[in-house]
Amino acid sequence: MGGGGACGVPDEVDWQGEHRWYDRPWVPVGLSVLLVGGTAAVLLRIGLGGAGAVGGVAGAVGGIVGGVWAGARVRREITRETGLSRQQLPVVARRLRKEHLPADRRVQRAMDLLARRQLRQLRQGRHTFPLLFGLYVLLGAGMLASGNTAFGLFWLLLAAFTLVAVAGRRRTLARLVRVRARLAATTGPPTGRAECPPSGPA
Repeated sequence: MGGGGACGVPDEVDWQGEHRWYDRPWVPVGLSVLLVGGTAAVLLRIGLGGAGAVGGVAGAVGGIVGGVWAGARVRREITRETGLSRQQLPVVARRLRKEHLPADRRVQRAMDLLARRQLRQLRQGRHTFPLLFGLYVLLGAGMLASGNTAFGLFWLLLAAFTLVAVAGRRRTLARLVRVRARLAATTGPPTGRAECPPSGPA
């Protein structure tokens, strides 16, 4: 289990010191583009090019564009709900993952709102991974049955990753519940929007 400062005591947030270069919004976009480009290069290299590969790459590019738009919209909603700035949001999210509670009551309330939102999203999407697992297994089995071993193994590998994601989802749920309980024990039930944005970079 993570803690706050020493011995798990909530500590002050060092907004500048805890900010990381990969918190910038363009980083995941760049990594996604590199991943798609690398995948396309591998497909062409092993002779799996053609219309199918082109369609897959085009679909991945469309997914990236949609993901960027959706991610920006979600970040705007969260900053509006919590009172955090765009630069502060990833710092608090990282503390939430590590169970490092902040000492500032306003930031505690913002962290609780963020945890509550994540819990709601996880519970609403509880059927997503089982459905994806079944879909990937069916696709993989179909590809193998038709003699397309490479793509069949690819879909079965995705199915295996889905099982790992299911286990990760359970751990995340337990962690969020645990953090909310610790926040409630520290400050009383933190409810409502943060009274004002925590001090830090705007």
